[in-house]
Amino acid sequence: MEAPPSRRGAAADFIGLFEPQLKAAQAAVKAAKAAREKARLDLARTEIKAPFDCRVVRKLVDVGSVVGPATKMGVLLGERMAEAVVPLPSSDLQWLKLPAEANCTLVARGGRGFWRGRAVELLPVVDEAGRMPRLLVEIPEPFTSHDRWPVLAEGSFVEVAVKGALLKGVYRIPASALRRGHRVWLAGNDDRLHVVPVEVVRRQDDWVVVKGLHPGDRVITTLIQGAAPGMKLRVADGGS
Repeated sequence: MEAPPSRRGAAADFIGLFEPQLKAAQAAVKAAKAAREKARLDLARTEIKAPFDCRVVRKLVDVGSVVGPATKMGVLLGERMAEAVVPLPSSDLQWLKLPAEANCTLVARGGRGFWRGRAVELLPVVDEAGRMPRLLVEIPEPFTSHDRWPVLAEGSFVEVAVKGALLKGVYRIPASALRRGHRVWLAGNDDRLHVVPVEVVRRQDDWVVVKGLHPGDRVITTLIQGAAPGMKLRVADGGS
């Protein structure tokens, strides 16, 4: 007569009958945990952080928009530094020393703003309109408002003054006072006309900067018909 099976053996046989269901349940739990982790990662990716301090200039998506890896969602503007591209004549390049700290002054049109900048480099492409070289100027903290430094809005028009090399022994005279052959007429101490050759260092608008003059020289700006060296002159009252 055989002894009845023990309770422990009966329980093991009972669990063995449901082993496929147990493995399926364990796989389902593992898949659910993986899905939860993916959901957490996807949720974290819905928060976009820029790697620098910035402002949102334009928003290109709305709530509920479907986005992908190549979707443009907005335009950002950095707060630490702004840039201004300044076209300038090729003749002015010789006076620039790049880079140089705080050697630019920027003034908004109408005098509503004043900023300090730094001339960094010459860009490799000339200005399309005037075919002139372009100077890159950096303005630190352009959106920090001060008493004299208001916020510099993107797209603002500014006038830029760049500090160049210091010239010694030069004089600025009206361009109309420069005669043919780079000569200047002077009214001498004897009130007679003297012709002096000068070196033109720089031209700017209606002015020229020249070398070859001396303190106290009286430059004749009036056009005199038939002028000749030694001609007797009559200097108007207050002429200097």
